[in-house]
Formats: sequence, C-alpha cells, structure tokens
Amino acid sequence: MDKPIIIAINGLAQSGKDEFVKFCRKEFELENGKDFCVNYHRSDKPKELLKQLGWDGEKNAAARTALKYMVDVYEENVGTVTALENKIKTFMQICGECPIIFAHIRDTRIIEQVMQHFESVAYVYSVLIMRKQQELSSPPEKDFWGISEYAYTDYIRNYSDLNALKELAHIFVKKVCVEVKELEK
Repeated sequence: MDKPIIIAINGLAQSGKDEFVKFCRKEFELENGKDFCVNYHRSDKPKELLKQLGWDGEKNAAARTALKYMVDVYEENVGTVTALENKIKTFMQICGECPIIFAHIRDTRIIEQVMQHFESVAYVYSVLIMRKQQELSSPPEKDFWGISEYAYTDYIRNYSDLNALKELAHIFVKKVCVEVKELEK
C-alpha cells in the first residue's frame, strides 16, 4: 500500500462500532499478513480527563453531555485532523508501513473535514454502523452530531448477530482492498 487508509466510523451507542472494527482488523491482517491497523477514538483524551475528575465511566445523559463538551474543547485545541496526521507519522516512523486507521468520529462536520483533508494523501472511507432502534441504548442517545443525516461512503446494517457482522466486515474489507489495488495501478 502506498498511502494510508482512513476509515471514519460512526453510529449511535451500542450499534456495534467496536465489534465491526475488531472483525475488520482481523480481515485486514489476513489480507496483509500483518496488523497495520490503528484504532483512534476521538473521545479517548476527553474520557481520560473526565475520569480524573471522578467520572465512573457510566454513559448516562449527563456524562454524554459532558463528554460532548470535552470533545468539542479538544477539537478546538488539538483537532482530529492534526491527531490523525500525528498517528500516521508515528506509525510510519515506527513500522515503516502505511497504517489503516479506524477513526471513531461522531461529529459529521469533522468526518467531512477528515475526508477532504486526506483525500489526496490517503484512501478515505466513512462508515455508518446501524442497528434496529429497539436494540440501541436505553434511554436513547441524543444525536448531537446529525449522525444519520450524513452521506457516508458505506452503510453497515448490523441487524443480526455477531456472525453476520463478521461477514459484513469481511465484505467491507474485501471491497476496500479491491478498490485500493485498483487505484494503485
């Protein structure tokens, strides 16, 4: 691979984002013979700060509102694009290879910034993981970011069990690998 792959992952709480990424990582490893994947959660640093302030990790309405605020502050001061640039640079210095980055980004404006910023230097995808409404978190998560209104490059309908999600990950990775090989010709 001559350029990194950036896959912006989105979806409401408990839609299966982390499981999908786990299955995709295994598929990419089978394709490449090595694990070149990096999992980046835009909310990791803000979550660390909230835990230092006493947050127990429970994702109730108050915690989600605080986390959204902290992520917005992080975005203003660091920025997802800068964080991803640093992840790519560090990975390439350490491994000498182009990484595959799964970037968990809820704010669709930031997904669009990432798509535009990296389109000439990376292969970029945006993926929405969807679940049936009754299977999502209770109480339902408030959609601060217009998650369902964005035009993603791919939609994963996680409407069944883990084996079905694993198959969807397999299909997605095969599609990405075929597209990247075609573009590298």
